[in-house]
Amino acid sequence: MPAFRMITAFVFVLLMLQPVSAQQTNWAEEYNRLNKLIRERFPQPTGNPSNLGPYFKWMDIKAKDRNEVKRLEGEVNRLSYQNPQDKELGKWAHKFFYLFLQAQESGISTVNGACMEFMYVTDSQFPKSHNWRTTIWRLQKFGRPIYTKAQETDFVSPMIIQRAKCMINFSIKNVECDPHGWSVYRGHESSFGYVDKEGYLVMWDRDFDVICERRGEFALTSAGEPDKPTDLSLNWIERIREECKWWKFEREYSDATDLMNEYYKDSMCKSPPNKAGQGHRAFYGKIAREHHLQKSIDYNEGFYGTLYGKVEIETSEGRIAAASAIVEVTAPSDGETWTTEADSEGNYEIKEVLLHKACSPFIITAQSGKDKVVDQYLGPLENPDPSYRHEKNLLIRKSDLLCLISAKINWRDTSHYSDGSKKTETFGSATITITGAMRFKIKKSTSTAEWYEPEDFKVGYSYRNKHLVLKPQKGCPTLDWIVSGGGTAELPEVEGLNYMRRMIMGGAMGTSYELHLRSSQPKEVRGKKRKSYYCGDPCKCQIYEKYVRNVSIGHFGLRASEGENGEMSGNRSWTSGFPLASNHVGFGINEFFGTAKYSPSKGSPTKEHEVSVQVSWDFKKLKN
Repeated sequence: MPAFRMITAFVFVLLMLQPVSAQQTNWAEEYNRLNKLIRERFPQPTGNPSNLGPYFKWMDIKAKDRNEVKRLEGEVNRLSYQNPQDKELGKWAHKFFYLFLQAQESGISTVNGACMEFMYVTDSQFPKSHNWRTTIWRLQKFGRPIYTKAQETDFVSPMIIQRAKCMINFSIKNVECDPHGWSVYRGHESSFGYVDKEGYLVMWDRDFDVICERRGEFALTSAGEPDKPTDLSLNWIERIREECKWWKFEREYSDATDLMNEYYKDSMCKSPPNKAGQGHRAFYGKIAREHHLQKSIDYNEGFYGTLYGKVEIETSEGRIAAASAIVEVTAPSDGETWTTEADSEGNYEIKEVLLHKACSPFIITAQSGKDKVVDQYLGPLENPDPSYRHEKNLLIRKSDLLCLISAKINWRDTSHYSDGSKKTETFGSATITITGAMRFKIKKSTSTAEWYEPEDFKVGYSYRNKHLVLKPQKGCPTLDWIVSGGGTAELPEVEGLNYMRRMIMGGAMGTSYELHLRSSQPKEVRGKKRKSYYCGDPCKCQIYEKYVRNVSIGHFGLRASEGENGEMSGNRSWTSGFPLASNHVGFGINEFFGTAKYSPSKGSPTKEHEVSVQVSWDFKKLKN
């Protein structure tokens, strides 16, 4: 029995070592069957279906065909390896390998068809409605499912990645400077190329559509203005950045992050686009943290430095230290305050106080007993520097009335061609903060009025204006000039009637007051102006040259009713198609006068003018 078992095992081993017969499968029949199926199904789906269903159906079918070819290819390769002398098997292994490639190519062709049908960037029929929002929507609704199905069926093609990158690169550039208003900037332009050492724009020498190029391949030719609130703008860009994260596009994610940090810096503490009451740290700092923008977080925190100085009181015998005076600083954008107490010598110091220039001016008060001074200072920091120390000394004078007025104005001027299309556009903004004290001078019984005259008035101002020529010479970007500046001035600077009058009218009129301040001397603001000319193909445009302009803060007039309990504070806002004037408030900047608003169309006047104004005031009596 043992011998029989040994012989049986030996025979079994010999059988295992024998070459496997190549006739177990009819390779010609299987090959012809699958080859016919693959060729017939190659163009499927046909007719450009309007949804992804047919594409996914045929991707499944073609994946099944390919997998069957792959199974047979594996089997014939195994047999060929075990039977190297069988040349016929080697031939079939070769044929099934190329049939596998055809089956794979068939599936990829279906994927590419879906990409071309649904993952596109431009739409020639609706160019104005095509923007980053529709592109990201299309990428999420169609691009993601196509890619997910392609991964499932192992039909991932280079076209999916290329199209997705193109759509994201387009979206990043479009959300930055969409010509039809779907961007975070206004008047922001860039051109495909780079700026050389002499300041000329040089176009890249390429012969393909640049719509898919990354943001870094474009040179900024017009900085424009932040046009949307910071939180809204960052949320918009975040949607694109999230899409970059889903597709694992690290470079495009970095481009979107760079744009978010740049817009954060450009828009911080500026109105427009942001509303009043949005604080530097509580609002802007929170936004930076929510989007995990470390550069913006550091930028925001870098504007908190140290404010120090001395508080003195003016007496008939000279100035004396205001020992233990209470010093308070207020950021007007959001009401954030910092308070400290001066020492016995009148010296004070406040750490981590906001010194950002764009958030200026800051209101500072000092009170010693019943005497008080209200003043202001401009933030000195244009760039972050937490080690900065800024000195601000205060002098308390005997006064009867303290004054605090702030005004914000925004304007837009446009001119049009006779067909209604825009020719030029000018837009800008200015902020004014007036602080000071007033002395009671005389009570005129004939008019039952109390008269005050201003003393030590100070005005802090910021100004920004941009002019666009929308149809410049052929081949060059939009021409523009931009001027901006800010500073402080003592009022009054020019002779004239400057007074505060409190009128006790009685009856329905009640008690009201009016304030008149004459204009300051013209202030020089600096900027840059683009000089452009056509000089062949491609066009070279000199980007910017220095530009200087004088701006005057015009006559300011205010008239309002006194509130209950003698309150003398309030606010007013309006939008007008006329220069800065109304029945109650007039505010002059010399560039505005003389333009009314029209609705341009064929045969109509070709200019329009819009102004929005916000004014608030607060007067406080110091003694009765």
